[in-house]
Amino acid sequence: MLVGSLIPLPPRHNPDFGAYGPDKLLHLLGHAGFAAALVAAFDDTEPPFRGALTAVVVSTAYGVGTELLQEVIPGREFERGDVMASLVGSIIGAFGWLLLRTRKSAA
Repeated sequence: MLVGSLIPLPPRHNPDFGAYGPDKLLHLLGHAGFAAALVAAFDDTEPPFRGALTAVVVSTAYGVGTELLQEVIPGREFERGDVMASLVGSIIGAFGWLLLRTRKSAA
């Protein structure tokens, strides 16, 4: 995710998709996967809810950090919509993984 977020883009290749462009879906999916992987990594070290919450915080902070780094990359800029997509993806991924794991262990 870091490399994809920090590659410089020429201005002519950086279309304005508005608030709901395909880049938001990429942020959502990327952070959903990242947060789910974090929850799986925290599985033995944290209580389930705390691990999921920690994964959401870490994944979202990572998203904010990459957005801040984009301020100095040509053709890139900080977008609040990207941060929101990262937050929503993190929540879906972390708590979705937690729900799947809980259902699997109950079966």
